[in-house]
Amino acid sequence: MKMHHGLRLALCLIIAACHIEAVWAQSDTQSVELLARGSSPIPPGAIIEIRPAEDRPEYQDLTPQIAEQLSLKRLEHASRGDLVLRYRFEETGAEGSLADPNFSIAGRTGTGGSTNMQMTLRLRSETQDTTRHRIIMTFELYSPGSPPLWTAHLLGPDDHLNSKYIMSEMIRIGISNIGETTQLVKDIEY
Repeated sequence: MKMHHGLRLALCLIIAACHIEAVWAQSDTQSVELLARGSSPIPPGAIIEIRPAEDRPEYQDLTPQIAEQLSLKRLEHASRGDLVLRYRFEETGAEGSLADPNFSIAGRTGTGGSTNMQMTLRLRSETQDTTRHRIIMTFELYSPGSPPLWTAHLLGPDDHLNSKYIMSEMIRIGISNIGETTQLVKDIEY
């Protein structure tokens, strides 16, 4: 009888362990939003310079990923180029979407006669609910000394355990639409 009870207990533990593993193995699906403006085909043979908006250690891993995605689009990149692709990202603790009126895109021109233009995506929240963290990534493609030809803003989930994967997916989605005006939502699994 004791052996039968022990066997039943072992079987229950095995079933429970399999159930827990199955629950952990289920993938989490989240969405990445893209809002891109400026239909500007990239001229054949143009060389793109990849430039982070800030000199921070977090950007070191992103430049090679952007270069890889440009190569997949058969676009050339180098340390100096005809076009500049500037990128930045920030983490925020607010909810919303790019179509939400709580998001605004602001632009300003340079000072002192400069024609450089900087586009910034700012998040305004009317609620105090900051339980869901988000990543905002911005790309700007421009000729040196000219306003941006193309800008893209991406909004994705900020899951600290999978943030590198999520950011690589955001880069893939952004660069795959380089030079095109588009608005889309893509599901990613992680």
